[in-house]
Amino acid sequence: MEFRRFPAQGARERREEFFKVDYIDLHIVKPGCGIGLHRHRDNQEVFLPMEGRAFMVVGGWCRMPNRERCLEVRALTAGHMALLKGGNLHALINPTDEYLSLFMFGGYD
Repeated sequence: MEFRRFPAQGARERREEFFKVDYIDLHIVKPGCGIGLHRHRDNQEVFLPMEGRAFMVVGGWCRMPNRERCLEVRALTAGHMALLKGGNLHALINPTDEYLSLFMFGGYD
């Protein structure tokens, strides 16, 4: 039995996208420290703070009809995930006076 989101569509080749994990890390980020701004050309990463808080800088240059965007800052707290696609610029900073426990994994499509 096959469930389709749009049943009226005809039969299509079934292709399942997946995210293969190639590495898993646990980082302990000291107060006031971080991971510098960089990008990975062709791999994805997931950041999951286990304890503590962080600011994550993410983005890339994008021109839209009424504005141009480059980077944005997002607050991450324990239990919140950030998924970064290949090519995204990203950085992370621990601005607090407490240690940040950061679970991170990534891989290639």
